[in-house]
Amino acid sequence: MNGEAKSPDKFTIINELARRRGFFWQSYEIYGGVSGFVTYGSLGAKLKQNIERKLRELFVHKLGILEIESPVITPARFLKPQATLAISRNLWLNV
Repeated sequence: MNGEAKSPDKFTIINELARRRGFFWQSYEIYGGVSGFVTYGSLGAKLKQNIERKLRELFVHKLGILEIESPVITPARFLKPQATLAISRNLWLNV
């Protein structure tokens, strides 16, 4: 290597700018964060809605592909202090 520091790529630059401007940040950040989960600020939420609308126009309305939506995922370790996990587990086992 020639000793020069590698400059960040465009994705990294845009990602850091968006974080600084409050478009999004890592979810559960005060608890150490969880990989793959993000919380959107007001501008980030609006941008996400616009992207979703455009994708729906293309895939659902023009191509006729059916849309599905899956449940929201919350890591179990954040539910344990409220004993929610134990309660829901008991409900499912008693059905």
